[in-house]
Amino acid sequence: MLERVSILLFHGENIITLREYCYSIRSWQTELPCGLIDSGETPDQAAVRKLKEETGYDK
Repeated sequence: MLERVSILLFHGENIITLREYCYSIRSWQTELPCGLIDSGETPDQAAVRKLKEETGYDK
């Protein structure tokens, strides 16, 4: 079973989301940063990694 993380990040009262174009449905989608937990990684480590990969945010 693959384990995943999703990140709910607040900036003040705003939630940080991603906006990506989905070609299969020809529409823009708003979603949370998320991804798979790599082998040997904790969920917290995966969340930090995915947040940096997908948003450039570095805590």
